[in-house]
Amino acid sequence: MKLFILTAFLSVMTIAASAQCDHEVILQSTTGRFVDGDKKDSDKNIEATIRVSKDKFVLLLTIAGETSTITNTIDKVTACDWKEFLVNGKSAYKVTTDKGDGKKEPSVIRLNSKNGKTTIYFGSDPDDKGGLELDVDEVKNSQ
Repeated sequence: MKLFILTAFLSVMTIAASAQCDHEVILQSTTGRFVDGDKKDSDKNIEATIRVSKDKFVLLLTIAGETSTITNTIDKVTACDWKEFLVNGKSAYKVTTDKGDGKKEPSVIRLNSKNGKTTIYFGSDPDDKGGLELDVDEVKNSQ
């Protein structure tokens, strides 16, 4: 009986933890920077819309007048710890990135929020040394 109760409790906690990362939102950004290892470039005007769903992150990105759409299919949620979603906490994902050029590559995405300030990082995997970090200016429900 104790084993049954323990199993039921762990199942409920697993479902509750994964539900923290099941939000469907649209994130808007106007500022970002390129990251190379521990170095961050200066802030740049980067227009981005990120549509977050349960199975992917779709990034519509405009940098220096060039627009591209990048689809990141979620393979695994590697971290999900939110006190309040997009206010305080973090989540991390292993994804497969499709830049529309026919090549798919492994990548990582990390969302970090502290006191309502949120950044989203898109990086390469497995080295995770270079990427793009965006400041989230606006959050909308996707429904």
